[in-house]
Amino acid sequence: MAIGPEQLRENFIKEVNEFEEIIDSKLLKSKLQGKIMIDAPKGMTASHFIILKGRYLKSGWDVVKQEFGNQRDPCNLIVFGLNFFEENGTR
Repeated sequence: MAIGPEQLRENFIKEVNEFEEIIDSKLLKSKLQGKIMIDAPKGMTASHFIILKGRYLKSGWDVVKQEFGNQRDPCNLIVFGLNFFEENGTR
């Protein structure tokens, strides 16, 4: 049986949902502050992040970005932030 694009799309969305569950679990263990930095799930690609970023911005985060560090200190982090802390001088 040939696999069509709809099946690939469904598989991709399933992966995004699984990554979202992993990220949510890490966020629940974090303390709310100016920004929260968590390790990105293994296997998450830029395409996954684009979808996830939209979901988290819609859920109320002001900033959602991915950071990779540098050659000397590589990393793959997702950074969540709230402008409330920036506006009130609290970090």
